[in-house]
Amino acid sequence: MKNQTIKYELDKQETLSKIKKSELAREKAQKDLIMNFSEQALSQELTKMKVEMQAVKEKSEAITPHLIAALQAFGDKALAEKMAESMAPLSIIGGKSIAEVFSNLLKGTVLEKVLESYKVD
Repeated sequence: MKNQTIKYELDKQETLSKIKKSELAREKAQKDLIMNFSEQALSQELTKMKVEMQAVKEKSEAITPHLIAALQAFGDKALAEKMAESMAPLSIIGGKSIAEVFSNLLKGTVLEKVLESYKVD
C-alpha cells in the first residue's frame, strides 16, 4: 500500500508539473505577444519621430541669412511706404516736402538707410 501511495503521489506531482509547465508556456506566449506589439509601436513611433525631425531640419535649413535679409528689407520698404503715406498731410501743413519730413523723422534709425537707397541725386 505504501508503494501505491508513493506511486500515486509521484503521478500527481508529474501531472501538476505538466499543468504548471503548460500555464507558464501560455503566460510566456502572452507576454511575448505583448512585447512584440510594444516593440512594433515603439518602432513606429521612432520612425515617426525621425521623419518629423528630418522635416524640421529641412525647414530650418531653408531659413538662410539671405532669406532673413530679404524679409527684413521687404518689411523695411513696406514700413517706409506706409510712413510716407502718413507723412503727406504733415508735409502739406509744414510746407516741407514729404521727403524732408520723412527724412527728419527717420534720422538716426535703421530705416534711414532704406530711405537713402531711394534718394535720387
